[in-house]
Amino acid sequence: MGLPAHLKAVASTAFNTVIAATCPCKAVTELKVRTDGLYVWRIGTAIQHALPELTTEQRELLITGLCQPCSDGMYAHLEDEYDDIPEPRLTESGGQA
Repeated sequence: MGLPAHLKAVASTAFNTVIAATCPCKAVTELKVRTDGLYVWRIGTAIQHALPELTTEQRELLITGLCQPCSDGMYAHLEDEYDDIPEPRLTESGGQA
């Protein structure tokens, strides 16, 4: 079972593995995950099924290697882009105006 370049197993038992994830900004985050869940994720099971106990942010860290501040910064410009789009209005008949 190989790991992506941004992940490194730093400790492992039959039940748990400690993974160090290194972001391009050089921040290192360690996560303790189930060894069996890590294995089934790496052989193709969707990460949300293989490691459901992790938060969405933790799973994204394993997949992308981006820490939360870097991940948030990557999409920050999209929030501003959509601020000017008006909300759709519904007519009395239920269709869009």
